[in-house]
Amino acid sequence: MRGLLYNRLPTAVRPFVPKVGGRILKTGIAITLSVATARLLHLQSPQFAGIVSVLAVQPTVYRSVRQGIQQVISASIGAAAGILCLSTVGHSALVIGLAALVMMGLHARWQWTSSLLVAVVIAINTIGSTGPSFVHDGVNQFALVLVGVGFGTLINLLVKPAHDSRSEQLLASCERQVWRLLRGVQRDLERGMTTPYAQFRKEIDHVRAALEEGKRVAGYVKEDHTIRIMAQPGVLQSFHTLESMLERVRDMNKAMQKFAFIGQHSDLVRMVELSLRVHKRAMARKPCHFARMDDLFAAVEARLDNATLPVTRGEFLHQITALNLFLYLKEYYVKLRVLYDPNAPMVEPAPNRLASLS
Repeated sequence: MRGLLYNRLPTAVRPFVPKVGGRILKTGIAITLSVATARLLHLQSPQFAGIVSVLAVQPTVYRSVRQGIQQVISASIGAAAGILCLSTVGHSALVIGLAALVMMGLHARWQWTSSLLVAVVIAINTIGSTGPSFVHDGVNQFALVLVGVGFGTLINLLVKPAHDSRSEQLLASCERQVWRLLRGVQRDLERGMTTPYAQFRKEIDHVRAALEEGKRVAGYVKEDHTIRIMAQPGVLQSFHTLESMLERVRDMNKAMQKFAFIGQHSDLVRMVELSLRVHKRAMARKPCHFARMDDLFAAVEARLDNATLPVTRGEFLHQITALNLFLYLKEYYVKLRVLYDPNAPMVEPAPNRLASLS
């Protein structure tokens, strides 16, 4: 419904329509609660709690907790540094600049750049306070940080990011796209023609972009698994496996650029067809008969190894290209089996053979 209403808007108006997602909504709630709580506690500059809460709402719960801890520590250091400077050397511009320099240098050394701003702001505000109770000012700002970090982290804990379902959707989409690319290779083999590499590469790059997005989201899932928030740490490895399968399809298309009639090799065409069939059954979560496929790959590889060397140079290159294609396809199948049956024994194809024939 929201998408239909957006599409009905004039094109000139669409860029000015706010895009409100889950994280943006959670951040708005955290800001509201932080500022309201700071006002109820009669803290000075309650809006600062809202600013800190923005930093606390991170893409993952793990990051929210980690960054929240860092911000509390940085706030303590900033408040302590401000009180120390103000009570010993005064509040001149030089003192403020040197204190900020020390805060930034320490956080850069610790690689805590995400909480650097909090420490610097609190140190400067504490030193710059003109009232007699500068200790109260430091404690006030520390309390604002606690309120902002507390609500930002709490909102992320109560309404967990939906990265697990998003990663599953992206994984399923990428699987289908990789399968379609291998289907394109099969069609090229059957018709004795090859899709130009420049055109094929555009499709490859599109799938690569989808895989990168999937790895990014799966990385979030893995982060939250470290504190037992989610339980699918293997999704990231699945995207890496699909990435390897994608590269093997790319290699097949590049090898086919040399010979358009490589499809005359019936064993190769048959194995591509069977690999597609097994991959499709695996995506549908149906039995895939991997043991039978192992036997077929071993039989075809033995026939290719024992084939009689052709007489002419053209036939020789044709046979080597067919062997290269078969080895690329076998690597694709190995990764496919790892993707759906990671505990099954499977011998990886020897990479040195492939390199020596390229």
